[in-house]
Amino acid sequence: MVPAANGRSIGATTHRPELRNRTAKRARTWLAAAFLLPLFGGCVSLGEETRAGIYRVRPDGGALTRIAEEPAIPVWSPDGTAIAWAGERAIWFALLPDLNPNQVVSSPRPGTPAWKPDGSGIAFVDNEERALSIVSLDGGERVVVPLLSDALHENGAFLPLRNTPSWSPDGGRLVLIACDGNGDEVYAVNADGRELRRISSVRASGELIDGNNRNGPTRAIADAARPDWSPNGELVAFALIPEVARSTGGLYLVDAEGGRSQRRQTRLVPIAGPSWSPDGRSLLFVARNSGGSDIYLFFPERRTLRNLTDRNILVPSDAAWSPDGLEVVFSADGAVYRLDVATERAELVADTPLVDLSPKWSPDGEWIAFRAEPDFFRQSSLPPIP
Repeated sequence: MVPAANGRSIGATTHRPELRNRTAKRARTWLAAAFLLPLFGGCVSLGEETRAGIYRVRPDGGALTRIAEEPAIPVWSPDGTAIAWAGERAIWFALLPDLNPNQVVSSPRPGTPAWKPDGSGIAFVDNEERALSIVSLDGGERVVVPLLSDALHENGAFLPLRNTPSWSPDGGRLVLIACDGNGDEVYAVNADGRELRRISSVRASGELIDGNNRNGPTRAIADAARPDWSPNGELVAFALIPEVARSTGGLYLVDAEGGRSQRRQTRLVPIAGPSWSPDGRSLLFVARNSGGSDIYLFFPERRTLRNLTDRNILVPSDAAWSPDGLEVVFSADGAVYRLDVATERAELVADTPLVDLSPKWSPDGEWIAFRAEPDFFRQSSLPPIP
């Protein structure tokens, strides 16, 4: 057992009664909410420590600071001096140490941004225009790459909200998800917006017995999601999400040049990730199983799989690497934890009265940023963090 930063231990035995207590607290909170909301006209006053937004915290749980009002996914700049996020109608970033928000560009429905490896620009998917936008922070011209054909755009086709671009290590290209008229595929494009081309063939990855085609099989219906470029620039990892029963899903790898078809590495379907380790030897992702969900490592060279959380009863929802690849930060049951990869032991980092999600480690290892969303039916098992 490992004591957490606030003295709590996280493990299969001692954590179980605490989880039951938390469930009981939630049940009492539901009853209280049902009784009190009519009395207050549906308005509940929240204290300073319960405000939604983006927060940062030390890995030991200290120095919790609110950065932004919008509970968006935080994205650290490559040098760790800024955090970017997608607001309701704009892309923003905050510089350390003052953390004052600065607008990068306005957009009606921006997706989660991705920093260029040298920090000189930000790419994001404009879900209103159905286009990839690449914005230079040094005053250069904005690059816009349409991701739908004119016909599809006129028909009102939408991009998936899970669409976040991933930069190649040298910053020369990006990969992202785009619709080709039949389904979502992995596409690569140059940083100048040229040569948008498909590098995956998702619907050819399996077969489905279609009720409308009783004489034989048809192609599987599944959508690609969450691409991540390997540190050596050779491969792209992505999740394949089944859209109908018995279609093929899982974790896939594809040649970044599109020279060979993608290959499934495991049938486990990532619900968060995949993301390459800093050394490029393994992939981190969260997947559902019969017990809920767990954090997994997949090693492509050995084609082996390792479960990092099968020895505790935490149910992770997302995970991210530490900069040295020795630890993982993740969210589970509305709180943020850190996990030692070698020992598979977890420590609590933050447990606010809100739902704490999407933790990201800063490049220097000094901070963890996360988003906190309100949940009136959740009551923290810890005192509020000031």
